[in-house]
Amino acid sequence: MSSGGSVEANPLFWIGLVIMVIGILIGSFIIYLMFSMSFYVAVDNPELGAVNALKESMEITKGHKKKLFMMFLVFYGWALLTVFTLFIGMLWVAPYFATSLGNFYDDLKAPTAA
Repeated sequence: MSSGGSVEANPLFWIGLVIMVIGILIGSFIIYLMFSMSFYVAVDNPELGAVNALKESMEITKGHKKKLFMMFLVFYGWALLTVFTLFIGMLWVAPYFATSLGNFYDDLKAPTAA
């Protein structure tokens, strides 16, 4: 830089960096939501294999990511509240979250009544 200033001193650098990090986090979380049911698919259908379990997870979560995101948001809030109990509350929150995810998967794979 001919002006003697560093790139880090430019506020546009920091704004761009924050926007990029937020975009990456949002994109990563959407991908995580798409593949979040792959474990349950693999357990239900062990003959599928890993790649096909991921594809099936992508298919069954299509149109349900908002509901799944809201469920994650509620449980993350509860997990943050366990800080006040020195994380002892996680003894109840973690199994409840795992059970809720399993029930969410059961609801997704159940045929809808027309």
